[in-house]
Amino acid sequence: MSANMRVQTGKGTIPWMTVLAVWSVSAVVSLPGLAISPILGDLNKVFPHATDLEIQMLSSLPSVLIIPLCCWQAVCL
Repeated sequence: MSANMRVQTGKGTIPWMTVLAVWSVSAVVSLPGLAISPILGDLNKVFPHATDLEIQMLSSLPSVLIIPLCCWQAVCL
């Protein structure tokens, strides 16, 4: 692919680098849910003294942490 290749959208064209950046952010945002989903049913066993609220907070933590990482990636590009 040459550096000046562009992708046609409904609003005009965008560079391939933009398409790659949007795709990578979309992929990274979905990964935390995939990482924690196998253990979701066992969190009460792993943390027996945790309240339901703490378990909910623990299960949402990876998704919350990914937001600053995506912002950091955007700054670095």
